Amino acid sequence: MTRLALVSFALVASAALAERQREMAAKNPIRRVVDMLQAMQAKVTAEGEHEKELYEKYMCYCKSSGSDLSDSIAAAEAKISSLPSEIEGECALPFPHHEARRGP
Repeated sequence: MTRLALVSFALVASAALAERQREMAAKNPIRRVVDMLQAMQAKVTAEGEHEKELYEKYMCYCKSSGSDLSDSIAAAEAKISSLPSEIEGECALPFPHHEARRGP
């Protein structure tokens, strides 16, 4: 039964393909060019909409992340100004491993 269904499906598919090929061969060459141009137009329009959506997402990210970046830059600049005093304080402390070597 499945073999019969498979064979009948193949026949229907091949008939549809043959009909499509006949239609393509029978079309006027100008009609084929016009169809191709319309298909290209639809594709370019869809790509343009996708690019527009990506651009809008990017611009939203740029607008919303600007304050986060400026906050982190300000925090880093504040830390930079305090680092020299922290380094001097750390250098003044004795290292624990130096005292362990002074033993016997």
